[in-house]
Amino acid sequence: MLVLQPEVFEVASRWLILTGSPSITSTAFDALLLSALDTLHASFVPLQSGSDLSTLIADLKDAIKLPGWVGSLLKWSGLITMIIGIIAYFVSPSVNNRRRGFAMATTGVVISIIGFAFPVFIGLIDYVLSG
Repeated sequence: MLVLQPEVFEVASRWLILTGSPSITSTAFDALLLSALDTLHASFVPLQSGSDLSTLIADLKDAIKLPGWVGSLLKWSGLITMIIGIIAYFVSPSVNNRRRGFAMATTGVVISIIGFAFPVFIGLIDYVLSG
């Protein structure tokens, strides 16, 4: 039996979306790939089939425990992105590039706000996961 990694399913599904549905003139590789995808897709277990959701929530809470330097990194990268976006907005003669500069500046503001209030942001995510 052919055992595929889950990443193969993702790559193959994107490839199938780009190429469209298989036609009558599909190659043997397409047929092999589709049969392997059907086998892999059938082996997936739904999330709520007998598994306890409290362990899933506990795993998600453990996943959001980040070191303190992540907040500092977000703060500084947000400020730098905001400054570069403002410079791009005022220097660019093109309307499209001004839109990109504005989008970059606003993204930088949002990222820096999250960086400045990083403990509050993590506490909010923890509160949402607590239900």
